[in-house]
Amino acid sequence: MKEKVIKVIEENGAYGYRRLIPELKKKGVIVNHKKLLPLLKKWYLGIRRKIIKKTRSGIESTLTLMGSRVNMVKCLKEKEFNTLGKVIYTDFTEIVYKYGKAKVYLIPYLEHVSKKVIGYAVSKEATTTTVMIALTQATKTLLSWKVDVSKSYFHQDQGSVFKAYEYVGKIVIDLKARISYSRVGTPGDNPEMESFFGRFKVEWRQVFNEAESEDEIKVLISKAIKYYNLKRIHSAHENMSPDEFLKSVLKH
Repeated sequence: MKEKVIKVIEENGAYGYRRLIPELKKKGVIVNHKKLLPLLKKWYLGIRRKIIKKTRSGIESTLTLMGSRVNMVKCLKEKEFNTLGKVIYTDFTEIVYKYGKAKVYLIPYLEHVSKKVIGYAVSKEATTTTVMIALTQATKTLLSWKVDVSKSYFHQDQGSVFKAYEYVGKIVIDLKARISYSRVGTPGDNPEMESFFGRFKVEWRQVFNEAESEDEIKVLISKAIKYYNLKRIHSAHENMSPDEFLKSVLKH
């Protein structure tokens, strides 16, 4: 039996003990893991396969060290927090279409004071490229409002795309802005995005469901965001739409 075990290990170096068992069975050896594991230890037959642990990036290590301080917008004073262009929220969400048979990912950037979607992108996967497209749009919008972007805070959860060097570098180095994150496992740290996604998907669910292609769903999402910005009234704005409220703010 020992010779057969050695042969299987030599021929299948990537196998763990679970795969050794059926291979041994093919060679006429019937054994379960409770008997096999002690024998492997007794015969000093270590399985060569190793689980490769993902190496944490410098950004991930920094966020871990910061702990709850990663949520920088939570520390802003009320007056600063409610300054136009100071806080911008973002996140990914799935948009289902073709009656649940297909989906795309939407990433919008939502400005806190106006509640306006100032940039967005749609793609089949939640990628860094998609984020960068939406971020570029959002930045252009803020600059058109003559906002000092270097004093803005971009807030998101700790998804891998938001911790990518390209993304963080664009915000911190190129824009010289601040970057803020939700604490791990705390979706309540990004309430405005949760609220926006909840309303957006409920109100447009049936329309999105009926879309038959990726091109069609993209057109419908664009239409939905345009409606949200231009016409959908917001109780926090005395029943004005984000664009209507923004005009009143920019006049002063």
